[in-house]
Amino acid sequence: MRVADISQSLEFVKNLLSDCLQSDLVLSSDRLVSWRGYKCGIFKDQYYPVEYQWLIDHHQYSYLLRDGSFFQFYYEFGRDGLNKARAAFYPRPISSNCKKEDIYGVAEACLDANDESLSEYLLNIVEEIERTGIVPPNTSHVRFDFDKEVTSHEVSHLQFGGIGNLRIPSDFFPTPLAFVEFISDLITDCNMSFQPSARSHSVNKALRNLVCNRVIGLKHD
Repeated sequence: MRVADISQSLEFVKNLLSDCLQSDLVLSSDRLVSWRGYKCGIFKDQYYPVEYQWLIDHHQYSYLLRDGSFFQFYYEFGRDGLNKARAAFYPRPISSNCKKEDIYGVAEACLDANDESLSEYLLNIVEEIERTGIVPPNTSHVRFDFDKEVTSHEVSHLQFGGIGNLRIPSDFFPTPLAFVEFISDLITDCNMSFQPSARSHSVNKALRNLVCNRVIGLKHD
């Protein structure tokens, strides 16, 4: 699979999201699919609304939807195939219905269980609510990452938010269209229709040769 295949998949995505697409910043070259003004780096242990707003303000997205959510698609190819890749979805932050009394109760329970770090974190949230009146959101981003040269963890994995110690290993990497279908239930107010002939691994529950055009298969030695 090469840049041309990813570019074609992105065109399918663009058509699929046409009902709710607000901005398209996709940028392609001979061996790279990215977005205009691309900045590398991942936010770690960051408050999600801050991360989200920074990315929006700096136009760090491939496709921005009308509801404020957006996609990032990054595919870097070398002579031997895929080198690095990222497929991410950032939903618009949604306020939580949780009350500060509930958070305080969990913090006390964590302290009783000798989990001081989590207790301190939750107590800080309570203080922030009391100071600003803003309740933390119940959303975060979801992404697939791939790095051919990485040795500290699986080269391809699914990850939620900036939690570095929670990675779900994968022996494939999704094309843009496959990723959109994978997270499609998270997209609101958008009329999307996936064709039966283009069903992806996320629906079939298994990686098969019949859907090899939907994902990039990887061999782990």
